[in-house]
Amino acid sequence: MSIEIVEEPVLKPSDTLISVGNIPSKNEREWLLDLCAQIIVDNKQYRFDQCLLFAMLIKIGLNTLGIDAWVHIGRASYFSNETGEKYFSWDHAWVQTEWDLIDGNIDSLFRNPKIVTHSSIEPYWGPLSELPKNRRYKDYGILDEYEDLAKDMNNELVLYTPILKKGMKLH
Repeated sequence: MSIEIVEEPVLKPSDTLISVGNIPSKNEREWLLDLCAQIIVDNKQYRFDQCLLFAMLIKIGLNTLGIDAWVHIGRASYFSNETGEKYFSWDHAWVQTEWDLIDGNIDSLFRNPKIVTHSSIEPYWGPLSELPKNRRYKDYGILDEYEDLAKDMNNELVLYTPILKKGMKLH
């Protein structure tokens, strides 16, 4: 059995973003999420299994805006809003700042042929205290603590960071 990946229009995380708070502003949040999504799609063709790269680009973008941010590695579980039934759990990456948790790439997961769900989960950017009830995160640690993984990802970041910074200058 082969898994077929169907090309579809680019999803914009901002279209369904749950945004709570104002650092940075909602417009800046939406713009940064969409820029990172577009960079990945332009260079990888899909982003449903690029959560680590997406998180690292968001971190770099926030750092460029003067906001301290860290990439966290862990296990994320997502549930139905209606029934509370678990859709799926998987190893995942997200970003945290002093104030917020940012899970910006999750909207693309329903396109992953390995994930059996017919529902999209909305990206979230806001405080842990206001995290939607349809998700849970088990934090294993900050990416820098996983040196080998960080080194592997740095090779990709050498390619994508200049594109991100150029896009940020245009904004």
